[in-house]
Amino acid sequence: MPAAERGGFAGFPADADAFLLELAANNNRAWYLANKTRHECAILAPAAALIESLNLAFAVHDLPLRGDPRKSVFRLHRDTRFSADKAPYKTHAGIVLTRDGTRGTLHMLYIQLGGDNGPFMGLGFYMPPPAELAAFRDAIAEAPEEWGMTVADLRKAKLTLEAGDPLQRMPKGFEGFADTPIADDLKRRHYTIRRRIAPARMGKPALVKDVLAFAQAGMPLLRFGARALHGLVPTAIRRAGANPPAKD
Repeated sequence: MPAAERGGFAGFPADADAFLLELAANNNRAWYLANKTRHECAILAPAAALIESLNLAFAVHDLPLRGDPRKSVFRLHRDTRFSADKAPYKTHAGIVLTRDGTRGTLHMLYIQLGGDNGPFMGLGFYMPPPAELAAFRDAIAEAPEEWGMTVADLRKAKLTLEAGDPLQRMPKGFEGFADTPIADDLKRRHYTIRRRIAPARMGKPALVKDVLAFAQAGMPLLRFGARALHGLVPTAIRRAGANPPAKD
């Protein structure tokens, strides 16, 4: 039954946090299978309702973001093939809404439940592949005033670009911008903003309004990036199932 018919998003229940905390202490297949129904009821079902409610809100406000209630929630299973940490499950839950509704696009809004430092939402272009990153840097270098206005608009909304893990030196081809105001921005590896979510808000229907307000405030960044990447065929950045920022 669609979320609208159920009355829309009602908030994540208290058991969502409890489940993730207990999973962190019991990160094994046997425990998860015994608690799988809790995962479905406390996280997956409300997440689907949240996505549907956000789809409606974004459509009403003409924001180019949408998600799939069945596919936009990241799997709890970890890819442990190349990791020393063989714990089978993530101890946070992630939701992503993008320009085309798939998880394979760079243009995204991310919502995280759980994690060491609590829930948050992020927006922007996370770790673009080389061609896309070069195009973003080109756009900044070619239109520094427009980029400056974009950053200023974010600042007015009390949002700043995340530092991430920037280059120590100017990227190849941009050495001539070393002593310009955009030098630090050209060294970035991704262009994202983030806002913490008060834990109590995760359990309220008003979370939809919070996410909508954040997306509206971040639209200057999304618009700039969309113009920068226009015409590029996106590299398969998510081919290996990489997640948006979820380090907390």
